[in-house]
Amino acid sequence: GSRKKPLHLISSSDKPGLDLLKVEYVKADKSGPSFQTTFEKTEQTLKVAFSSLNLLLQTQALLSSINYLTTIIPSNDQRSDSKEVQISDEKRQKNSALQK
Repeated sequence: GSRKKPLHLISSSDKPGLDLLKVEYVKADKSGPSFQTTFEKTEQTLKVAFSSLNLLLQTQALLSSINYLTTIIPSNDQRSDSKEVQISDEKRQKNSALQK
């Protein structure tokens, strides 16, 4: 934009030590000495913590991103053409193998 400062479209919490996504899996041994006390007779535990994720939707930035992506990603027509060439090459190879 005109401010000449970076525009952060996606950001998460700035708090130190706070992860965006944290998954903790604990599997306790039933025959272990602390199964009843520490694990409260729970054999498996899964904890999922998700902190904040902020998305800033700004029209000019979104249009610029879309324009960039459309220039670097081939269109469906180009992808289907390459698949057709690949299929016809495979058919040719099979036919030549059958003729031998």
